[in-house]
Amino acid sequence: MKALLLMFTMPLIVIASGCGGSFAPTLMPSKDLLYVTVGCSGGGQPDRIQCYATAHYTDAGRNVSNSAAWQSSNPEVATVSTTGLVNIVNLGKTTITATYDEHSASLTLQFPDPLSE
Repeated sequence: MKALLLMFTMPLIVIASGCGGSFAPTLMPSKDLLYVTVGCSGGGQPDRIQCYATAHYTDAGRNVSNSAAWQSSNPEVATVSTTGLVNIVNLGKTTITATYDEHSASLTLQFPDPLSE
């Protein structure tokens, strides 16, 4: 008898069903991660900025903001949540870093005193 094969892209696993025979699930090869980038946009509030991380694979880029580890180099100026939301707490400069699958990307944010310019 023939087995019916179903492919699911999210779990990256091949599943078989049918009568008779044996089957061992096989992991499908994933594309190689090349690098990660970080970008930010206005967070809708004057004291917040939303940053996002993108993992660039050989086949496409994927938003990994909720899976990346986020860090601020200067939490006295700005903190960053586990989803990349930056909360500005003081004037100054900080570097925001996202790390995903051992790849990191950073960008520097500076919050100057608007009266000094």
